[in-house]
Amino acid sequence: MSKKILINVFLLIAINLLIKPFWILGIDRTVQNTVGNEVYGAYMVMFNISLMFTMLLDFGINNYTSSFIAKHKHLLNKRFASLFPLKLVFGAAYLVVTFGFGLIFGIAGKQLLFLLLLSLNQVLAFFILFFRANISGLQLFKTDAFLSVTDRGMMIFFAIMLMLVYNGNFTIEHFIAAQSLGYSASFIISFWVLKKPLQGVQLNFKKVMMWSMIRQSWPYALLALLMTIYMRADILMMKKLLPNGDEQNGVYAVANRLLEAANMLAVLIAGMLLPLFSNMIKTKQDLSSLIKMSMTILIVPAVGVAAVSWFYHMDVMVLLSKTSPVESGHVFKYVMISFVAMCVMYIFGTLLTANGSLKLLNTLALTALVINLTVNLFLQPQLGAQGAAIAAVCTHSFIALTNMYFALKSLTVKLNIGYLTRFFAVLAVVTLSVGLAHYQGVSLSIAVGSAVVSAIIMLFVTRLFHIQQLKQLLQSRV
Repeated sequence: MSKKILINVFLLIAINLLIKPFWILGIDRTVQNTVGNEVYGAYMVMFNISLMFTMLLDFGINNYTSSFIAKHKHLLNKRFASLFPLKLVFGAAYLVVTFGFGLIFGIAGKQLLFLLLLSLNQVLAFFILFFRANISGLQLFKTDAFLSVTDRGMMIFFAIMLMLVYNGNFTIEHFIAAQSLGYSASFIISFWVLKKPLQGVQLNFKKVMMWSMIRQSWPYALLALLMTIYMRADILMMKKLLPNGDEQNGVYAVANRLLEAANMLAVLIAGMLLPLFSNMIKTKQDLSSLIKMSMTILIVPAVGVAAVSWFYHMDVMVLLSKTSPVESGHVFKYVMISFVAMCVMYIFGTLLTANGSLKLLNTLALTALVINLTVNLFLQPQLGAQGAAIAAVCTHSFIALTNMYFALKSLTVKLNIGYLTRFFAVLAVVTLSVGLAHYQGVSLSIAVGSAVVSAIIMLFVTRLFHIQQLKQLLQSRV
């Protein structure tokens, strides 16, 4: 692995860290502070409704495509020719179902138009993900990483332009318009990039192939639906359960903003893991090194972020929110605990997906959904947005622990006691460094620096991370 390629990989990660968090912490935050919690909370309800049935847009095809193309690169044209028309049909079905659900839920007037626009945005977003799934399956990770920021990058551009044009009068309508323009531009760019490896593919509407794909993909679709519901139902429940539901959704959105920013990079890494795990399982390679590296890259930073968020929740919220820093702070410290569990799931859930353990994953997701709905129904009337955050912690923790247990049980992965002792020692030191900084009255910025420095030192002292290991991992991906 050349030094040039290694630098390019880190450069692309740096671009993601710059672009995507800026959308969440810069543009999105500014919009909420401008329009207020109630208006933004109502927008979040419509946004979450637009996400509820996105499994119809995908039907598991994106994960299937990434895994399949990684194993059978020579079939790229054939699969794309059959799947693209299928996704057009799914897109139409999604729009009908989502709009119908919006009417049943009680969305009316101008908000129905917003829901339609947000739903069209999801159609574009999932076509972009489909294009990227093919590119990721070809293991063109650098290209895929670049494309992963084009949508947010274009949205930032259009949002800033609209903010300048409508200075002082920027509304939630302008925010939705910026998203639509950004997704449209990214759709065009992603398709243009994929045209070269497709080499003049001709679309076809073979019903036999389509039904075959549906039969193969429905477990992925069911998993996507269950996960979407248990991750998004809390917003809709607050709308119906609480008299001030829109306001509480606004508070919850403030608390979730940093989670969304952190999650964007985690999702990028998880997207790289699926084709890697699929290829390594097929060729019967040892998965231990990749899993250990993934744990280092994902879980260690997640614990550091969660520790800072727990001990300095008020300091962070004062920086992020002008609308409800105190109330959101009590929600935020629980929200970020979920991020650690989500990162565990991104590793071991992705491993189970690559292994084809869809029946198990669906069973666990259904159980998680029951847990989520039950805890939300019990806690939301008493605690509002904080109850939703605690329910999320319970749900994601269940998924993380069960995914890890069954992945280690089903596949040959060597995580011995010595490794686990060193790994948890790193997590403990990082958490303690932040806790001690807080009790000593140290500022937020110094506490963050302390967490970063202690993590780096411990990773090298325990030899959980070294440059040569990373070079070997990157070489296995090419």
